[in-house]
Amino acid sequence: MNNTTDLHQPSSLACPPTYDDIDERALELWECYHRPEGRDEEIWLQAERQLLGLEPLVNPPDPAALPAHVFDQTPSREKTRTRLEQAIIAQTAAAHAA
Repeated sequence: MNNTTDLHQPSSLACPPTYDDIDERALELWECYHRPEGRDEEIWLQAERQLLGLEPLVNPPDPAALPAHVFDQTPSREKTRTRLEQAIIAQTAAAHAA
């Protein structure tokens, strides 16, 4: 089974990924990890590293593939809610409503 995405790794940083690019990739990864709670920051950073070409653009084979540690330094980003964060909030609200 090939778990690479249809995205291509950037050849240079002449055009770095946008906030929306990272948000879209983070949502894809979050779905691949079966929507885990409390790991949105790690998934966001993984998406960012992938789009920057620091990691291959590969969907994880299982949830255990995500590093368990929290990164010491996080890049600054806009304070608006991402689609990933919105999806997590919606999932949590639906779980509590049931």
